Amino acid sequence: MKKYLSKILIFSSPIILVIVFIIVIDPYDFINISHVISDSDKIKVLNRSNASEPRGNVIWKYISYRRKPIENLLIGDSQGKYFDTAYIREITGEKYFNFNIPGGSYKTMFSLFWYATKLTKLKNVYFQCGFMNYNAYRDYNLINYGVDLVNNPITYFSNFKFLEDSYYNAYYALTKNEKLVEIYYLKMTLQELDSLAEYRITNMFKKYKYPETYYKELKKITDYCKENDITFRFVITPNYIGLEKYIKKFGLTEDRDRFKSDLKSLAPTIDMEYLDGLSNDRSKYYDYFHCRREYVSRLVDMIWGKTNINSFIKDNSDGQ
Repeated sequence: MKKYLSKILIFSSPIILVIVFIIVIDPYDFINISHVISDSDKIKVLNRSNASEPRGNVIWKYISYRRKPIENLLIGDSQGKYFDTAYIREITGEKYFNFNIPGGSYKTMFSLFWYATKLTKLKNVYFQCGFMNYNAYRDYNLINYGVDLVNNPITYFSNFKFLEDSYYNAYYALTKNEKLVEIYYLKMTLQELDSLAEYRITNMFKKYKYPETYYKELKKITDYCKENDITFRFVITPNYIGLEKYIKKFGLTEDRDRFKSDLKSLAPTIDMEYLDGLSNDRSKYYDYFHCRREYVSRLVDMIWGKTNINSFIKDNSDGQ
């Protein structure tokens, strides 16, 4: 019997070590017992690569919001990732939660909104939207990364990705090797960034179909907000003016205009697609969709009132 138990212990010891390692490192604060690594370092690590960033942000934010829901929300994709909620609070006096997910689709945004409504009574919602994902072929939902973990917690220990995340967290904590967490596009030359932009644009625009179901879901959401006294705004963030060449090349000018009309027919829309002094300066952008982080505070000023935005808001009689 003792031999049998010894064999079991020897056999299971690697599994026990892995479980203990993940509990101690806890890359997503899922267990929320050990805090040997700071949240700021964990966030750096989950953003370490183009592959880890979407998955990592969904899991981190899904768990964080579940633990502490906030009534004011930003929802969108990577274009709103750097909206600083601390700065927004400084301007408005209210707490906001940034639910912008790099690589997030409209389906991801819809799911995040309904997820939030189950956890708290919402007050203000800003939907950051872009034309590039307003496409029926962009049909995927990243929220499943968070849903699957919460519904099946054992995967925190059985899925190799979480062990990998724990390893990178431990490695970074011990070495402080900034190359591990350096954002890949910050190292790229302007020529390389232009090539990346062209690749992404071609990927997004080469095949387009009007997303009828997306419009219907947006209407469902805006109707819900009206019925429940929730202030709702769409936000179209700036693009580099060079994007227009590709919109014309792929014959999507009318589709882009219809996208904007759809939003403006449903709710007040802050349309900053092309801003003077920003959209015409290539040096202020990474690719053609993402302005550099140092200019995002200007957008926050415009959206939340330090700078007049009346020229950007279009209120239709059908909108909220």
